[in-house]
Amino acid sequence: LMEGGTDDAARLAFGFRAATSRPPRPEELAVLRKMLERFRKDFTADGKGASALLKGTSQDAGQAAYAALGGLLLNLDETVTKN
Repeated sequence: LMEGGTDDAARLAFGFRAATSRPPRPEELAVLRKMLERFRKDFTADGKGASALLKGTSQDAGQAAYAALGGLLLNLDETVTKN
């Protein structure tokens, strides 16, 4: 959040590029935006879930949404190193 830019599009592109070593295609960025909004909605409705994800350090739904999205990015086939 601190290094990725000031808006969602820049932050999502930064995270995707950090995880995959390439910029996201427009359709990939659209999916990331949709997932971020879904995570925000879910964590806004469930503050305890946000707090649990962030280990009690914050109950901010936005931060929890980005943390969940980070997990999504790190689980992409393109990100995971396979032997």
